[in-house]
Amino acid sequence: KPKPWRSASIRGVDAAPNGGCALCVVLRRTHSPNVRSTLPPQGFTTAMMSRAVLLAAVLVPLAEAAFYLPGVAPKSYKTRDQVPLFVNKVTSTKTQLPYAYYDLPFCMPKRPKEASENLGEVLEGDMIKSSLYEIEMKVPDACKILCRKNHNKAEMRLFRSVIDDEYRIDWIVDNLPGAMRNEEYDYVTRGFPVGFVAPPAFEGGHRMHYLYNHVRIILKYHEDFTQFKGARIVGFEIVPFSINHQWDRLEEFDEFTTTLSTCNEMNPAQNDPGNFQSMEEADEVGQDVLRR
Repeated sequence: KPKPWRSASIRGVDAAPNGGCALCVVLRRTHSPNVRSTLPPQGFTTAMMSRAVLLAAVLVPLAEAAFYLPGVAPKSYKTRDQVPLFVNKVTSTKTQLPYAYYDLPFCMPKRPKEASENLGEVLEGDMIKSSLYEIEMKVPDACKILCRKNHNKAEMRLFRSVIDDEYRIDWIVDNLPGAMRNEEYDYVTRGFPVGFVAPPAFEGGHRMHYLYNHVRIILKYHEDFTQFKGARIVGFEIVPFSINHQWDRLEEFDEFTTTLSTCNEMNPAQNDPGNFQSMEEADEVGQDVLRR
C-alpha cells in the first residue's frame, strides 16, 4: 500500500498536498526519502510523468541548494554601497483609511520614484516610493539634516488627526520592513508612530500632540566570507525621537553645513520631555520642523 503524499516546505513556500503540477511532485519527493512508491495525482499521463522526471533531474539540486521568492533573494552590499530606503503607506488599526506616505507633509524628493513591487506587496495594496534618506553600508552617520519644513495650520491639524488615530509609518530597506523595539516591555512592532499624545498631567491638564521628527536607523547585517562576498542585511530597526531642534539663528541655515545644538557629536539625540516637537495651535505661527 503506497504511503500518502506529503507536503513539503522550502524557505516558507508550502507545496499543497493535492497539487497537480510536476514541480509539486518534485518537491514532495525531494523531502520524502522513506516513500518507496508513490502514486501520481489523478490525471497524470505517462508523458507528464516523463516531464516530471526530467524536471526532477534539473530542479532537485537547485531546491536542495536554495529556493527564493521573486524580490526576496538576499543581496550583498560592499562597504560604502548605497542602501536605498523606501517609504510605504501610513496605516492605522483605528481606521481603515491608509495614506500614501507623501499625502502627509513629510520631506519629499522632487520626483519620488515608484519601487518595483512583488506579488505580495501588490496584494497588500502597498504604495512604495523612494525617499531622501541616504544610507551607506557600514558607514556610521549622525545628526544629518534631511530637510527643514515650515508647517501651516492645515498641515499641523492633519498631523494632530493622524496622531489621534494612531497612524504608523512603514519603511522598507532591502525588502525588510522597519521595526520599532520597546526595550521596557521587550517586544517589537512593525513601523513606528507618526507621533504621540502626552497625558493631560504632563502639560498642566492639556492634551499635547508631539511629532516624531527625528529617527535613528539601525541596520543589522551578516557576513560570511566562505559563502558570499560583502554583507547582507538581516535586520532593520528604527528609534524615533521628538526633538524641537535648535541651531544658531544668527547664521544662515543650510541643510549641509548647519550644526544643531540639539544633536551633534558632543550631544547625541535624546527624547527630552522639555524639548519635544509640538504640533499644537499655540505653536502654529512660524513653525519650523527639522527632519532627520
